Amino acid sequence: MPVSRWRVDGPALLSEQQYEGGPLGCDYTEGIDCRWPGRMVLGPLMTVLDCAAAGGTVANTNGFAVAPVSMQAAGPFLYAIRGTKWAKIKITAAAAALTLSSDDTEGALGEAATDIEYSRNAAGTEEIIIGMDNTAARVITTVGAGATDTDAAVTGNYKWRIIGLAGSVSAAREVACFGRGTGTPQNLAQQVTLSTTVTLVTPTVTLRSTMGGEPIVFTGFAMDGDFWIVGTSNGPYYIDPNFNTFRPLIDELDQDNAHCGQMTTWRLLGPAVLIPLKRFIELFFHVSLDGDSTYVYRIRGWVPLRFRLTEILRVGAEEYRLMRWRRHRELLNIRIEE
Repeated sequence: MPVSRWRVDGPALLSEQQYEGGPLGCDYTEGIDCRWPGRMVLGPLMTVLDCAAAGGTVANTNGFAVAPVSMQAAGPFLYAIRGTKWAKIKITAAAAALTLSSDDTEGALGEAATDIEYSRNAAGTEEIIIGMDNTAARVITTVGAGATDTDAAVTGNYKWRIIGLAGSVSAAREVACFGRGTGTPQNLAQQVTLSTTVTLVTPTVTLRSTMGGEPIVFTGFAMDGDFWIVGTSNGPYYIDPNFNTFRPLIDELDQDNAHCGQMTTWRLLGPAVLIPLKRFIELFFHVSLDGDSTYVYRIRGWVPLRFRLTEILRVGAEEYRLMRWRRHRELLNIRIEE
C-alpha cells in the first residue's frame, strides 16, 4: 500500500506529490511561519488597509508604484492599481498604520488599470505612468499632498498595457512599452528613451518589434540581464538578436491571460527571471549568446500553483511575497531555495 508522508515545516506549495518524491507539505499558513525545516514561529506582522473609499469599479490589486518625497514633500505615497481608480496611500513609519489618502474624488480611468511604473528622466522629471488594455496610458505628472493629483493621457494616445524599466546603453533610462500603440492589434513592443527633453507624458516612441503569429495579450515584463523577456497570454517571449524579433520560449503553452502575470527578475542567480504561469512558476536562467546560436536554460515545474497570482513583492535577496486571489486576498511568503 502506498504511504504518503506529510509535515507542516519546510518549503510551501508542496501539497501535491512531486515526481522526485519527498514528503508532502503545506500550501500556505495564516499567522505562523514554517518555511524552514524544524521551525514554526509566529508569522510576519501584516497591516491590512481597506481601499474601498478610493471608489471606482474595483478589480484585483495588481500593481504598485511609489512616489518619493522628491515628487511630493508630504509623501512618500504608495499607489496601488485596483480597477478604474488607484488607491493613494501615505507611507509612514513602520510602526504606524498606513493611511488611505484617496477619497473617491480622483477622476476615474477609462478602464481597469493593468500596470503602473515610476520613472525619472535625465533632467530629473518624475512621473508615474498607468497602463490600460485599450485606453491611452495616463501619466501622473504632479503628486498632490492630499487625495488628488494632476494626470493626463500620453500625447499621441498610445495604448500600452504593460510598461517596464529597461536597460540602456546610454545615460538615459529606457522604458519598455507593450500594447496596441496607436492601432488596434495588441502586438507592438515599443520603447521611450527618457532624455533631458523626453518624458512619458510627451514621449518620443521607437518601435522595437511587431509581434507576429497568433494574437496575444501582453501580461508581464522582466529584464534578463540586457535582454527583454516579455510576458504574454502565450507564455514568455525573448528577442532573437539575429532577426530582431520576439519568439516564444515555450511553444507548447495554450493561450491563457493568467500566464506571466507579475513576472520579475531574481538577481541572486545572476540573473534569472521568475515567470508565473497558470499552473506552475518557471525559473528562467540567463540567455547566453555564442556566435549565431542562442541557448536558453530553464528549470520548469518545480513549484505547482493552484491559485491565481496577482502580485510579487521582493522582500530580500532570497525571498518573495506573492499576493494571490482565492476566496479573498491573502499574502503568502515563500522562500526559494536551490
